[in-house]
Amino acid sequence: MARRTTEPERRSRRPPRDPVNSLLSFGYVLVGNELQSLLDAIGFDPYIGFYHQLDYGRPSLALDLLEELRAPLVDRFAVKVLNKGTLKAEDFVSSSQGGVYLGQEGKRTFFAAWERELASPFALGEEELSFREVFRRQAGRRARTVQDGEPYEAFRFPC
Repeated sequence: MARRTTEPERRSRRPPRDPVNSLLSFGYVLVGNELQSLLDAIGFDPYIGFYHQLDYGRPSLALDLLEELRAPLVDRFAVKVLNKGTLKAEDFVSSSQGGVYLGQEGKRTFFAAWERELASPFALGEEELSFREVFRRQAGRRARTVQDGEPYEAFRFPC
């Protein structure tokens, strides 16, 4: 039986070699950038993290927060848009270096679905939050940990 073109063989990046890895890489960059901006706005240096080592140009603190959101947001979103057929193999293009990326129409479709995903509320215990609200909450928790010594509570997506 032939493999579907959207199924990855393994994790690949720089460049991503298939649609799944392309979506994972793209999603991680988008969330990382949004977290980096948020941390910057609340007065943190997003380049000094706890888990990720200092490395020139690497926003280590933003990447620390991203770790909590990889599976519940980005990985889940990638599987969802591929399984539901929101994005199809023809929405991706190949580069001469062997990378696979969203084409123009694929980007339009991706961003419409991505914005809905980030803004849609979901039940989290007794409250309803969107992922954008989770970003702000987790950044605030990190701030209280550093400034007030409050224990940090990592984000856990409800099962």
